[in-house]
Amino acid sequence: DLDDLSILLKRMRQDGFEPNIYTWNGVISGHVENGHYEVALQLFSELPSTSLEPDIYTIGIVLPACSKLATIDRGKQVHGHSIRCGYDSDVYIGAALVDMYAKCGSIKHAVRAHRRILKHNLVSQNAMLTAYAMHGLGEEGIALFQHMLANGFAPDEVTFLAVLSSCAHAGKVDMGQKLFNLMQYYNVAPSLKHYTSMVDLLSRCGKTGDAYKLIRTMPMDPDSVTWGALLGGCVNSGDLKHGEIAAENLLELEPENTGNFVLLANLYAYAQKWGDLLRIRKIITEKRMRKNAGCSWIEDGNDVHIFTANDISHMRNEEIYTMLENLTTNMKMPLDISLLL
Repeated sequence: DLDDLSILLKRMRQDGFEPNIYTWNGVISGHVENGHYEVALQLFSELPSTSLEPDIYTIGIVLPACSKLATIDRGKQVHGHSIRCGYDSDVYIGAALVDMYAKCGSIKHAVRAHRRILKHNLVSQNAMLTAYAMHGLGEEGIALFQHMLANGFAPDEVTFLAVLSSCAHAGKVDMGQKLFNLMQYYNVAPSLKHYTSMVDLLSRCGKTGDAYKLIRTMPMDPDSVTWGALLGGCVNSGDLKHGEIAAENLLELEPENTGNFVLLANLYAYAQKWGDLLRIRKIITEKRMRKNAGCSWIEDGNDVHIFTANDISHMRNEEIYTMLENLTTNMKMPLDISLLL
């Protein structure tokens, strides 16, 4: 609570202790660790009024708050502080910047932050590798992994998880299997997440039978993410046999997840199993299941606007829907090629 904080700082001064940057770092860090990201950023913005300058630890504490909130504007403000103080070339601050920009949706800025790092370590390389995987840039991720090996980096479990995801996005089955086997050479034991990445890779590439065999032979029980990866692949490839197996296990783990029923319904639709499709739709109706509405948000200065599907709660909803109708009308109009010449 900010009021309690003010009382605490006042008491410190009364007792002869002037709050310094270490005090503020401790307070901001506590808020970040407890998920109070907005408060942490508010405290950071109030630092100039205390005549204190954020140090390298302040920047490292605040950047994850920007990542969690996916607020790129405030992330850029923190980045600006780091540039003015010369911290952006530090490997740990640089890695935090890469992570922040990737989670805020800007791979371009993530790449720039990565290039500013003077001396890379495994943390900074993993951050960039994860960013590529997050944005579906498989080829770039694989290239970076190969560059890491060529420069003597020993990959860890985070490295392999990111590069396997890159292989899935790039459709590189053989490369993915080679890298999965390479984990043993580096004494990295595959976790459930690594096996799930391989299931995802095989499923995306239409090898749903091989993906199911991997699930059957892996040394731990699959979770809903693993079965979901297989089911998604079966829907795309029309594999009814393995899709039903995946759906059965998935519904046992998550019986109230509407998305699982929708995926199964899609599988039956693609396979033209209309009777089974109607049966699943009847279950969805009887259980009164509803998919969570799609949600997005944009930043406008210091304000964040949140939108959900069919939402009319925004204070400017009439203006927004009018604009959408105009855009829809314009998109349906015939294109005048002469305007492009």
